[in-house]
Amino acid sequence: MTRRPIAPLAAALLLPAALHAQPATPEAAKAAPAKAAPAKAAPVQRPAATTRATPQPTPMSERTAVIGVLDKRLGTTGEFTLKPGERFSFGRIAGVLQGCEKTQPFERPQSAAFVQVSETPARLQGKPQEPVKRVFSGWLFAESPSLNPFVHPVYDVWLKSCTMRFPDGPKAASSATGSAGKATRSRPAAPKPATAAPAAAPAPATPEPTPGT
Repeated sequence: MTRRPIAPLAAALLLPAALHAQPATPEAAKAAPAKAAPAKAAPVQRPAATTRATPQPTPMSERTAVIGVLDKRLGTTGEFTLKPGERFSFGRIAGVLQGCEKTQPFERPQSAAFVQVSETPARLQGKPQEPVKRVFSGWLFAESPSLNPFVHPVYDVWLKSCTMRFPDGPKAASSATGSAGKATRSRPAAPKPATAAPAAAPAPATPEPTPGT
């Protein structure tokens, strides 16, 4: 019995494993398909929020108030049309209009103006001039002057009106329009199916005469 050498047998067994473990050449690496990278989800783009400008009433700087003034001793009157920040002078008093308000058209009519009035005291002979003092600071109401009246022994100040604009409100829906804003038309009634007239009852048959009668 012949024995085969062990070394050639081991080499024959290890050779395929060595070939399988041999690193790939650069040409083989290029030929191998590259693994696709996982796709990233695209960021969700949200539509930009649209803001609508809400209509506003007339700005305070554009409103107009009419102030009436009376000198009780002399019986003279004055009328001043002012915007907020403007001043008026009448006799020994002077005032400034700070602002005015007016109710909306669907509310009870009421106008008000915030007025500040100062007085220069009369100069007495032989005495120094007294400083100017404020005699009124508050709201004057055109329709209800007794709510906060201007009280003074010589002068009277009151509000006549305040002019300002308001945005147009929603329009009333027409009665001829439906909920979707389209005109609705009445559909004609469907004709009723014609009913057949009842058939006339057949006339009774006349009996034939029997022979011999």
